[in-house]
Amino acid sequence: MENQSHTIELFGISDKGSVRADNQDAILLGELGRGQKLASGKPLVASTPLYLVVADGMGGAAGGLLAAETVTNISFRRLCDADSSDASSVSAALMEADKEIKARVQSNPELRGMGAVATACIFQDGRIFGAQVGDTRLYRFRGKSLARLTSDQTRVAELVKQGLLAEQDAENHPEKHVVLQAIGPMENLEPVSFAESTAADDVYLICSDGLTRHVNDQEIEAELGTARSLESLGRRLLERAISGGGEDNISIVLARIVGDSTG
Repeated sequence: MENQSHTIELFGISDKGSVRADNQDAILLGELGRGQKLASGKPLVASTPLYLVVADGMGGAAGGLLAAETVTNISFRRLCDADSSDASSVSAALMEADKEIKARVQSNPELRGMGAVATACIFQDGRIFGAQVGDTRLYRFRGKSLARLTSDQTRVAELVKQGLLAEQDAENHPEKHVVLQAIGPMENLEPVSFAESTAADDVYLICSDGLTRHVNDQEIEAELGTARSLESLGRRLLERAISGGGEDNISIVLARIVGDSTG
């Protein structure tokens, strides 16, 4: 599937937070070359090609988790079977999950409204590429600077983009979490693709909005700038989200590029 394998340190964790009765998020860390899912909740070292996805479910206790797990599992299976991978193949994998969720709702009307937002990416040949739907996010920390590599597909983000709302007012807007795209309930799903080259010591963060509604970009940057292990960083970010209110499920996946990744 790729010409050269690279090593990546990983840590993933998902928590229901302080308010919700259950966790409707799902995360998946998987080595595509071996078709193997990796355990979350502990530090890992994995080889590329590597697939990471965070899905945030919606549609009630049963439907939300089912939708999130459908996204993670269906997309992973699709990419394991693919002859090659690029950003469009990740989008196609999310589209396949979209079809599966729609089929399940069709056969079981009680699941109507079930869906998920997600950010999914592959590390391969010194690059990261993937696709995003909704308001899950991907960040890259390089040197001392944090960059957000995805744009929220939300009503508020669209208002800011159109110049109808000041960015500083977006955080407290009552419709901040109204998404314009979601896997499952939308008639025409349009995942947004991304791709860039990676560099040694880059740290990538994929997260659900349960983190970012309580920990802003400046605070995330400050935490990632500390000389902590990925596990310590992940648990610290989770702790900050919970201490900030923990109003939603919180999912965090961290990946650090080890050594030369110019492949």
